[in-house]
Amino acid sequence: MKGAGITGGGLFNSVFTGHGRLGLVCDGNPLVIPVSPQDPVYVDTDAIVGWTAGLATSLHRSQSLGSMLRGGSGEAVQLMLRGEGHVVVRPSEATPQKAQQH
Repeated sequence: MKGAGITGGGLFNSVFTGHGRLGLVCDGNPLVIPVSPQDPVYVDTDAIVGWTAGLATSLHRSQSLGSMLRGGSGEAVQLMLRGEGHVVVRPSEATPQKAQQH
């Protein structure tokens, strides 16, 4: 499985191999979406948690200004995943963390 994360707007990957179990933590209950060669999946880079390591990935321009004005999500770029496997996404957008008062 590959995992993805966002820090300061950058995307990074971690690859996990071997036998056993992998624990994933995200805000809310994660959604597992099947990916097939006939049905690629497009996900917001802020929502992706992980995906099957064999999937091909590429960045895809998802919105034009016109489509955003007609009610699109507003995400300019999405990650497209193709092949045979699964992608795990969190169900909601990230919310900014408030600074803790000490």
